[in-house]
Amino acid sequence: MMKSSLFFIAKLKNKTLTIAEISNLVIQFYRVLSKFHSSFQSVEIGTSKNKVIITVKDDSAVELLAESILNKNKIQIKRITKKDNIDINFSWEKDISFALTSRGIDNDEFLSLFFGFSNNKFTDSQITSIVAANECFNTGKNIFHFLNAVVDVFDVNYTTLKLTDDKYVDLSSNYKLPLGLITYLSNDCEVFIPNDLNGVEYEYLEEGKYLSIVLEEEFIEDDMELYREKLLGVMDEIKRKFPEYAK
Repeated sequence: MMKSSLFFIAKLKNKTLTIAEISNLVIQFYRVLSKFHSSFQSVEIGTSKNKVIITVKDDSAVELLAESILNKNKIQIKRITKKDNIDINFSWEKDISFALTSRGIDNDEFLSLFFGFSNNKFTDSQITSIVAANECFNTGKNIFHFLNAVVDVFDVNYTTLKLTDDKYVDLSSNYKLPLGLITYLSNDCEVFIPNDLNGVEYEYLEEGKYLSIVLEEEFIEDDMELYREKLLGVMDEIKRKFPEYAK
């Protein structure tokens, strides 16, 4: 499997959710994704010894995932709360975390995602990619479909596809909320990004906006160096206009 040169991240608005509510959102997310790629029709959770495979369209999918999430977090929850009667309707301000894997036809990892949900000032609720196949994010169209699913299902502050290129990673770390090939920012986002950046396409929604430097039909891997220099130039332009964008 050829791995993607992109890293997905979404920062969500912190809120207290039950394990059942988290599971419902995640299954909704994969049901949307499965309309665009068959690899998202099922997900795996757990290690090879106790792996659970969930078909997302099944009526039992939400409950099965919720029970698996509970099992993944139960030891920590019991240790802190001192309670034994924990079920999928449990919620707290601390972190509920887990990872899910989708596989391709050849059984290789297509996309593995880490999910972390919390409601405290010390931990961001977020979703990030662990492993992504090149096919997952290889066109502008695929990225749009994926980010649209994230924004449609979750309460998102910021989400983007960053480059894993060393130069980009190093230089973009100097900015608050680095831009990726396509970036979504909610209206509640703390960092202001202007609406007149050179070479950036905008799409405005009721609750936020998309910023893009790629077209839907573009093949991403063909021009990674060009994208890197373009993104670094755009972020430098933001910093010149709004110095507070820099860390």
